[in-house]
Amino acid sequence: FHTVNGGITLELPATFSAEVRAETVNGDIETEFPLTVTGRFGPRHLRGTVGNGGRELDLGTVNGSIRLRKAT
Repeated sequence: FHTVNGGITLELPATFSAEVRAETVNGDIETEFPLTVTGRFGPRHLRGTVGNGGRELDLGTVNGSIRLRKAT
C-alpha cells in the first residue's frame, strides 16, 4: 500500500505473520505486533519480521503515519 497525502492504518489478526517494510517521509511508524528487526529501524523507516514472516507487506506514505494494529 502506498499513498502520498494520508496515513495508513491496518487492523490485522493477532496471528498475522509477514516480512514488513514501511517508510514515511513526514510521519511516524507504530506497531502493536512484536517485531524482529531485519534491516533499518527508526521513527520513519522499518524493516522486520512479524510472527513467522512469509508474505511481504510493503507500506509507504509521504505525508502521514503508518500504524499496524491488532484486530479485536
